[in-house]
Amino acid sequence: MQKKDDTGRVLVFTRSFCDSLVAFVYHSLSSYAAATSFLSSIGGSLGLSRQSIVDLGRLFTACLVPSPDLFSCAICGDDPAYIVIDGQALGFRRRLGMNVARPSIHLARMNMNTNQFAVLRQPSMRAAIRKAVRDGESFNKTHQDAIHRLMNEYTSLPHRRRTKGSWAKRKQLNAAATIFFSFFVYSIDGGPGTVSGGGVQRRAGGDRQGNEVNTDSLPSTPAASEADTPEESTEGGSIELRESEKGDVGDNEPVNGAQDRRRGGDGSSARSRTRASRAAAPPKKPWHSRTGLCSPDFNNFGPKSTQWAAIRPFVLGMLGDPVVGLFQGHKVEPIKDFATKLQSDEPDLWVAASKESNKIGFIANFFARVGRLLTTDSRLRKAVGVVLQFAVQVEGLADTTFTVAARKAAQDGQSTTEDYCKKWGGDSSSQDYDARVKTQPAFSRHDIDSPFVSFEYFGFLRRVRPAIFLPRGTPATRRTRRPRLRRGKGSQAVSEDKLDRCSKAFPRHKDLTAGVFNVVCPHVVTLGFRVMFEAESVADALSVILERFPKLPKVVFYDVACKIDRNALQRVRTIMSRHGVRFCLDRAHAKGHTCSAIYYPDESLAVTNGVSTQAAEVQHSVSVKFRGHLAYMSPASFMVHRIAQLSFMNLTAAYKLHPDAKAENEDVRLNDCYFNYRKTKCQRESCACGNSKEGDKKLALSAVMDGALAEDMREEEGVGERHEVADVANGGVKPVRRTEQVRVGAISSGSM
Repeated sequence: MQKKDDTGRVLVFTRSFCDSLVAFVYHSLSSYAAATSFLSSIGGSLGLSRQSIVDLGRLFTACLVPSPDLFSCAICGDDPAYIVIDGQALGFRRRLGMNVARPSIHLARMNMNTNQFAVLRQPSMRAAIRKAVRDGESFNKTHQDAIHRLMNEYTSLPHRRRTKGSWAKRKQLNAAATIFFSFFVYSIDGGPGTVSGGGVQRRAGGDRQGNEVNTDSLPSTPAASEADTPEESTEGGSIELRESEKGDVGDNEPVNGAQDRRRGGDGSSARSRTRASRAAAPPKKPWHSRTGLCSPDFNNFGPKSTQWAAIRPFVLGMLGDPVVGLFQGHKVEPIKDFATKLQSDEPDLWVAASKESNKIGFIANFFARVGRLLTTDSRLRKAVGVVLQFAVQVEGLADTTFTVAARKAAQDGQSTTEDYCKKWGGDSSSQDYDARVKTQPAFSRHDIDSPFVSFEYFGFLRRVRPAIFLPRGTPATRRTRRPRLRRGKGSQAVSEDKLDRCSKAFPRHKDLTAGVFNVVCPHVVTLGFRVMFEAESVADALSVILERFPKLPKVVFYDVACKIDRNALQRVRTIMSRHGVRFCLDRAHAKGHTCSAIYYPDESLAVTNGVSTQAAEVQHSVSVKFRGHLAYMSPASFMVHRIAQLSFMNLTAAYKLHPDAKAENEDVRLNDCYFNYRKTKCQRESCACGNSKEGDKKLALSAVMDGALAEDMREEEGVGERHEVADVANGGVKPVRRTEQVRVGAISSGSM
């Protein structure tokens, strides 16, 4: 230690003592304060203070050089098919003069109306169907009008002159109405009355106006307007580069909590003025208790039967929401053939091709449980085939719509989206990225690979595409008073989707950063993390995925997968479609979501079976123990300790994947796993471990000590001049009398 005691002596700590200190803090999931108490109990005569232990831990951890190989999974490799992403409230205090450089390209939302990707074009009809399927609470006037309008358009005579597109819409509407009214009773005033695949039965023998209707041909009027209300909002604006979370690169204006509040930033540094609902609470009335309009028909199946357990997700996923992304990443030709056979007049022709329905769980369950009814009810079977055929065709429709919208934006002078999707849509590489960014001054004038510049670390994953961003929107005002949340609780970034039904609560502190954004593989190996300076946003999550993975993952698990899927649909649809990326909820957060069944992991078992979707939560359960002593650290110390902690966690996770690993690894030394199984060489050429690198290269001190961390040490701890570092071979703590300016320090640059 560079501070002398009353006798003029200094303490020199050996490598073994420093290893024991760091190992104690990590393995006990504790802090330096607890380590001080423990070390004082076994060596009370040394007189170690908490501040001395903290200084020693910071200096020693800064000298560690984690191997980037630790941030890759031995099974998944650098091209994982599954990743789990999630944010965690793990932050540090902001500092004056702190600059964050994250060059990124502004990709605005395209003007795409998502109603055209739904079987039922009118959002009010879809909302009424969702309510009928989910709970037993009474309909409001909007829902009642939507159901009555659906029935009228389903049973009314069509116009004589109709275009090809209007006939297609009529066919889809009739199919949707046939499916819905086959399982839910239509009653005008709460009396008896059902609509089934074979016809219409009503008390008055006619429609709402008392007119007789032709129920054999099931005609209908043209569908109403494309949308009652816009499903998505379009973000305009010019193409620009955002260099950091708070300003452009090169803007040396300090960033701190007070300035962030004055600028009107998102409430990660101050209590947010907005509120967002959390996961939906269980319905007050169960779905099977509904009476009157659209009550469930239990003549064929009981409310607790497995048939209804398959019918409800099918109706919800196919009719209650847009079906875009349903077959993302699957071969669609066999599914098209299956849908065509369902519409055939032969009742059993579809059975041989039914295995194609196994790709989507709730569709497979529907055919397995209701298959006998489909063979006897030809009208219902054909309606299911029409809806399934549209769900297959909508994937190409979404690609075409996005391409047209991007081309139109390019003609209006905003060509960034079209250029980005063309240039970076394939399997990009770090060499392509490096060659491109050298021509961009905003990207090349900052060392964004340094974790102390960009405040993110991904070890083994280098950047392969430029990052993208979307400006934060203003909160949407509501007439109704929102419930007040507990102090210190916040919500995800607002206005990413005005009609979004799934929100996420994110705890934060008024003086701390919002947290970290972790990318984890299913084997609980953390691939990297990014510090969040604003409330968590799906736009940031999408940027990380595009920026770091050459070949995008097959499935991305996220606790608000519905939001990130819609964000990707409006901004980088063609890239997601080319790589076949699916977004799914993790099983820990799927309960309580009110989004489409498309995002439920257990309804997509073809791609989620056997995958640990809660890997991020397992990682968080360990990381949360370090929240207390990380919060008071400087930004540079936070990055150093966070990287070291993740290195230890990943090494432990990698050991568990070893075929000879023990079930309990508390007393297992991980050296053999690190040096042999991981094929890593020690960075210390004079180390006696037998795994040192060949050659006489002498390693210099880590850039961490020469850079940001050294400045923090001088500022916080009053370190005067920089001393050279001397090795101590023996273990323990040795008091040394300083008769002259002795060159002592922590430890030489070494590997973990």
